[in-house]
Amino acid sequence: AGSLSVASMPQRKDYTNDAEHHGKFQVWLQAGSFEGKERQQRVSAQYEKRVLGFDAWLQKQGYPSFCKVVMENGLAKQEIIVDAVTGLPRVFAVEAWIEFCIGMMTGDVEKGGCRELRANTELYATALHGRSQAEVQMPLEKKGKFGWGPYKDDPFKLQSIQQYATALRIWVKEELRRWPGVNVANPMYDGWTAAVMKYVQSELPVARVEKRLAPAVPT
Repeated sequence: AGSLSVASMPQRKDYTNDAEHHGKFQVWLQAGSFEGKERQQRVSAQYEKRVLGFDAWLQKQGYPSFCKVVMENGLAKQEIIVDAVTGLPRVFAVEAWIEFCIGMMTGDVEKGGCRELRANTELYATALHGRSQAEVQMPLEKKGKFGWGPYKDDPFKLQSIQQYATALRIWVKEELRRWPGVNVANPMYDGWTAAVMKYVQSELPVARVEKRLAPAVPT
């Protein structure tokens, strides 16, 4: 299942009583079944793309950057920035996330990501004759009310905001693990972050959008 092998997991159907199954299951858990499991590469890439886009957006608003891309052996690697003054890993301000979250609701955050960032061919490669992803996928003449993409004239859905929240929470959490004993809080666990997500959930519809549904098949 994903990056986890479940072949050795004790299943209830193979045991005659709950106690025996529970004991075997606890042994399986304590063997480290879930520890040290890395995210699948495609999931990790999606997280990093959202983190990088968020970082680019907050810099445009005047907030300091909190992540950077470094090259190692020809491969790009995304890392949290170490503050030159404090010597500690730098995380974004809670208010930066709240502004971004509200911006996704109002249209201040554009769909399709940061166009300036996607113009960087070192970060966003394309094989189309040296043209950047910004030129290919985000031409200015095709910009919609809320940005680019197949639903460029519709605001962000609740699921999109939740995906950004998950990406930021997990990416920052895993980066801070490289700094054991350092008292730096993950802003995505802040009480105000929880409050704004609750507000977003109450304001954005979760029902299906009729115009996005496939046309009815004639009988």
